[in-house]
Amino acid sequence: MNLPTWFGSSQRSSTTPLEVSLKRGSSVESIHRVHAVVCDGRGRVLMRAGCADFETFIRSALKPFQALPFLSSGAAEQMNCGEKGLAICCGSHSGTAAHAREAFRLLWNAELDPSLLQCPIPKGGTSPLEHNCSGKHAGFLATSKKKWVGPLIHTCKATILCKSK
Repeated sequence: MNLPTWFGSSQRSSTTPLEVSLKRGSSVESIHRVHAVVCDGRGRVLMRAGCADFETFIRSALKPFQALPFLSSGAAEQMNCGEKGLAICCGSHSGTAAHAREAFRLLWNAELDPSLLQCPIPKGGTSPLEHNCSGKHAGFLATSKKKWVGPLIHTCKATILCKSK
């Protein structure tokens, strides 16, 4: 196995970032420069692409971590979430009818009214369930119902407001 010359080297602080192209059909929709780091259990940098010290706002990359309370609280298991339900809690979606149905199914199985999901209706859409973050927010609401009592208020711009049990 040939490792890059910067493998394990702490002398070089930056390498060329990865470049990722996102395509929609045959058109390139966006190009992203990615700084990535692989560390061992003690935090030593083993491999990197770009700047290992680069700080950024992670936005959607955090969604799988935001779904952890949904899993660890038992909410996902209690409501028979399934693979599709977990997937829609872990990422943005494109608002298809299938995606909206899956977000609705999460709310239904948690015995939550879809009106609690107060994401905006996307342009050309008919329901907040079609918003690209509806699955993640449905997971938040289901977790909140399992763990807390009090009002469940959730929007794309606000946190869940509730009282601890």
